[in-house]
Amino acid sequence: MSWLRRFLVLTFILAFGVLAGARLLVQAVPQGLQRAGRHAAPAPATARTAPVPHPNPAAPSLWSASLSRDRRTIILAYDGAVWITGLEVQILAGNPSFGSAVPRAGLVPESSPGPGQWVFKVAGPEPYQIVLNSEGPALEVSLAGFPAGGEAQAAIVAAVDGGTDPIQARLSDPGDGIQQMESGGAASTLNDCIYDRFRDQALQVLGRRASFRHGVRGWLVTVSDPLGNAPHCRFRVVSHVFGHRLPFFAPLDKKKWPEVPVGWISWYDYFSHVTEKDIVQNAEAIASYYKPFGLKYCLVDAGWQAEGDGEKGSPIGGDWNAWNNKFPHGMKWLADQIHARGLYAGLWLSVFGNADEQFYEFHPDWFLHDASGSGKLGTWFGTYVADFSNPALKKYLYDTYRDHELNWGYDYFKLDGENDTRDIWAENRVRAFDPTLDANTAFRQALSVIRQAMDSKPGVFFSACGPEYPTEAMGIAQSGRLAGDVVGDGEPPSFRGVREALAGIRRGYYTHDIAWYGDPDALVVRPPLTLQEARTWTSILGLTGQMLMLGDDETKLPADRRDMVRKIMPVADITPMDLFPFKTDRPVWMLHIRRPFGSWAVAGLFNWGEGPDEMPAEMQSGAARILNRDDQLLETSHEYGEQLAISSSLENAEKQNQKLATSSTKPPGLQLLPVPSYLNPPGPRKIVLNFAKAGLDPGRDYLLFDFWNQKFLGKVSGEYSVELPPHDCQVISLRPDDGHPQLIGTDRHITMGGVEIAGEVWDAAKKELRIRVSLVQNYPTTLTIYTAGVHLVKQRVEDARITALARERDIVRATLIRPNNGEVEAVFTFE
Repeated sequence: MSWLRRFLVLTFILAFGVLAGARLLVQAVPQGLQRAGRHAAPAPATARTAPVPHPNPAAPSLWSASLSRDRRTIILAYDGAVWITGLEVQILAGNPSFGSAVPRAGLVPESSPGPGQWVFKVAGPEPYQIVLNSEGPALEVSLAGFPAGGEAQAAIVAAVDGGTDPIQARLSDPGDGIQQMESGGAASTLNDCIYDRFRDQALQVLGRRASFRHGVRGWLVTVSDPLGNAPHCRFRVVSHVFGHRLPFFAPLDKKKWPEVPVGWISWYDYFSHVTEKDIVQNAEAIASYYKPFGLKYCLVDAGWQAEGDGEKGSPIGGDWNAWNNKFPHGMKWLADQIHARGLYAGLWLSVFGNADEQFYEFHPDWFLHDASGSGKLGTWFGTYVADFSNPALKKYLYDTYRDHELNWGYDYFKLDGENDTRDIWAENRVRAFDPTLDANTAFRQALSVIRQAMDSKPGVFFSACGPEYPTEAMGIAQSGRLAGDVVGDGEPPSFRGVREALAGIRRGYYTHDIAWYGDPDALVVRPPLTLQEARTWTSILGLTGQMLMLGDDETKLPADRRDMVRKIMPVADITPMDLFPFKTDRPVWMLHIRRPFGSWAVAGLFNWGEGPDEMPAEMQSGAARILNRDDQLLETSHEYGEQLAISSSLENAEKQNQKLATSSTKPPGLQLLPVPSYLNPPGPRKIVLNFAKAGLDPGRDYLLFDFWNQKFLGKVSGEYSVELPPHDCQVISLRPDDGHPQLIGTDRHITMGGVEIAGEVWDAAKKELRIRVSLVQNYPTTLTIYTAGVHLVKQRVEDARITALARERDIVRATLIRPNNGEVEAVFTFE
């Protein structure tokens, strides 16, 4: 064989091997993902030319490629919707003329080697090719013939169209012990995709080094090779990110519902024993204490209805249109009292449960029946369960809710019992008015009728309660309950409530601010919770940005607990970055914040370990079962809250055992509750915050500030750690050290600038730091400033007073106050 023939054969073999390798890489992408629906996409910044024709029309790819009008960038669409409005090659080092979008460069389509593949020649001083290989939802981008051996280092840069409200996120749990949130479109180095809630799709970017930043019109992703090789990356569209778990997923309309509700709820201190007087007194208190900070709602929870007042074990869902004698002036009068204090009025109802026997006898066909003909299918939410497939009942409910908002004057409805009544309807569907419907369809049709009635007045909010995780209400309700009751009737507040809120966060926090506003149940901070436990509970809600409904009697709450709650009002606009449910509680929570004047992070460090008096979680359900069985044997009873209090506390369980041991009645089978004894009670844990593992830039120094203790922790690089006892937490801000005086924290809001700071500018020429801050009337707000080694010589503020100024080594603290709500600018001059 001649040398020429050998050369040609070797060339063919090498070329075939490279192509086969590329095909195998693409085939490694998981298959079976459903195709996303077609959505209209915004026009790209530069108009497109005609798409580059696919080489094999008989086998079309889900991806399509076209060139921008100036022929310098590539536009990529998946299933007809644009995801990348401009892909180009940029030069990080070396000759910048090698870039694909520089002047005198251009892209020229070349013949493609096969289906789902495109090749674009980069015309420049040393031509090379941008090669695209697609298969299913994946598209691989590589550079062929890029100049090697020189100083040129390239990056693939893509402008991503993630819709009107894109989220930089991650889609699967890496088990790193980190929970991530963002505010203002912030980024984390742990994330690898951009999610579009309106398409319910994510564009995942895989490469050796991929970084995300904001461009002029959206996200920019840059992929490079730290070893200096030609970059190579893969884009993958993941469809039905939420839809594959939640069949009724629909994006929250944040234009209509832009704010997370903040309010007070009667249930978690008064329960069903609430009276008209209790509501009025608390409305007065919350209007005084919290309204200037952003609280808007006063919610009358269960206990107001006739024939279902919840007293003496009766159901709490009664007549939908009548009140009991604990509310002698009626529900319209009560709503008027709430409105008179500048608040919005909220009302609880058992949506499809009713304990009014007379109403049932008038309308038996409006309710479900079992096989024996009995209509008594309900439990706590009402004796009778509505047949919500019955058109007459739906018309009645429509008129009821329209009356409650237009005539009674209510602005917010919390509808309970949704999961339970839907399940009971499913069990008795064959006897329903319309047995041809499945339970979900019948339920959602009826709930939609109620929502239509609510729309008779603008701005009426609908909160779905299941009692937990009523996902069938998605797309209809504006919030959804994620957790069970955090306090039961007869149960003192304890860390069990925190555990319940955490269970809801693990279950469904990823839906918050995307499908609806997550409701982890009420915030309770009153004693006997310790100050540290109350801070931990408050921090949970403040860092996640979920529904904030206060659950204490505000006429009696200690002042220090009230002030604690103010520090998470108003609720910051916070969105989860981890778009999946969790299995375990994370010790490190990272809230990444981006504002026009800067970006920083707030970390919550938690010791979720069991306290010395806490029944281990894995033993609580067993203790509750033993308690119920003992009650049956002894013919005694414990209310729901008492059961929770006994089964979650070692001290209470031990008291129950002592009571049994000293009882004269010991029937066979009576059993003591399991009470573990510690040789060494649970102690502090070291919580480590590794900056790189938490999504921060590992190359930066950070200025750390402790929010609850208002303490500067120093300039730190790489890692920070703290010892925390069980149930305790530390909330710290981490701001990159900019090398000049800068704000590092406030005492006003847990985000330390995300809500109360409107601007921050360092003027190097004048050596001035200007901070615009929103102040609450007569409420002192302290700014803590890092001096960066220079000295403060002058300070001034207009329309407010500086009531205190303290200089401490590396920091300055300035306390500002003004007589009414408003924004002021504080100016600090250094030398």
